[in-house]
Parts: sequence; structure tokens; C-alpha cells
Amino acid sequence: MRIAVLAIALVAVLVTASASAGGATRPVAPACPTEEPCEPGVDALTPIDFKIVGKSTVAKLGSDLAMGPGEMRTLLDAKTGDVTGDLLLPPSAGYFVMFGFTPTTSTVDFTQDGKTVGKIVRGVLTTTSKISIRLREVKVAGVPLDVGPNCRTVTPAVIELTSGPSPPPFVPPRLLKPLYGTFTMPAFSGCGAKEPLDSLLTGLISGPGNAVRVELTHIPR
Repeated sequence: MRIAVLAIALVAVLVTASASAGGATRPVAPACPTEEPCEPGVDALTPIDFKIVGKSTVAKLGSDLAMGPGEMRTLLDAKTGDVTGDLLLPPSAGYFVMFGFTPTTSTVDFTQDGKTVGKIVRGVLTTTSKISIRLREVKVAGVPLDVGPNCRTVTPAVIELTSGPSPPPFVPPRLLKPLYGTFTMPAFSGCGAKEPLDSLLTGLISGPGNAVRVELTHIPR
């Protein structure tokens, strides 16, 4: 029974997408079997850590943005299937073509807003993360575009991901399912140190239909 609980835990994590928030998980007692009640005083939360590598496709630009490698530090409630987690993603180097012919590069920072939350139901994991996205070191055709230090989304992007179904009794670590989803890129604000650039960047980048794919690798303790 404990093997089944561990297998659930190994599936439980997100995305996205993905951040500079995070922290060490606290030590807790082993999780309780899902079909049996916990003994009094036993904490049902199990800490599980993962390596994250992913990709986001910006719909308006038709370009991919790499995410990670980073880490997700999660806690699984084996009694309910609920998952909470902290996300750590490094800055990402972005490349896209502006106006259809002008190469543009930038550095993209991801900052988690609150916890990633999720749930496992019949072997399928769904998660929701709120991620603020910041642009810096933007260059257009190799020429720096001074977007200033505070060029970021007005609100966090809400990224909802879902894994493929896992056959009973769930899956071993080598068969962790990738998570997929789409999200809407919010408008940008605070962009432009010498001239206003909010409308330009919002028009070029913001909008619905941006795809995310995240792959997970369990980090043994």
C-alpha cells in the first residue's frame, strides 16, 4: 500500500511555466495509505521534489520560450490527493521575430505569486499556478531597447496544466506524464525608461492561446 502512496506522490507536481519563489520543504511524517485511516497524530503530508523542464509557445509571435531546468518542491496530502508547491525557475532567454522580420531577444523572469495548487483524481493531475512575467535586456536587431527595470505583466498569468491519465496503480517515476495547458498572457505595464512601450509590447505579446508543456523528473532524497 505504501508503494501506491509513493507512486501518487511522484505524479504530484506542476508548472509552468514557469519563478523565483520557493523554499525548503519541512520534514513531515510518512503519508497514510489512501484506503486506511491515519493513526492519531500522524501528519499525512509527504514532501516530494522534482526537476522541471518545459516550453511555452507565445501564440502571437509563433516562438518558443524555454522554461528551466528548475525545481518544484511539493507537499502531497495522500488522503485527499491535494498538492501544494513552490516553484523555482531561472531566467529564460527569449528569441522572436518582431513585425515578421526583425529579430528580437530578451531575458524573461518568472515569479510565482502564491502557491501552486493541484489535485490528483483517478491518476490525472491538474494544477494551477499564478506567474508574473518580467521582460528585461530587450534588444531589437541587436540594438538595446530600454524597457526599464519594471516591465512586467499587469497581473500574474494563470496557468492551468493537466497530465495524461495514469494506469492503476498510477505510475512509477520513469513513466511520469508531461503536463499540458494553455494560458492568456496579460497586458504589460511599466515598460519604457525613455518612452512608453506598454502598448507596443502588449500588442505584440499579450493575448490567449499560449501553450505550455512541462516535463518532470523526480529528485531522490
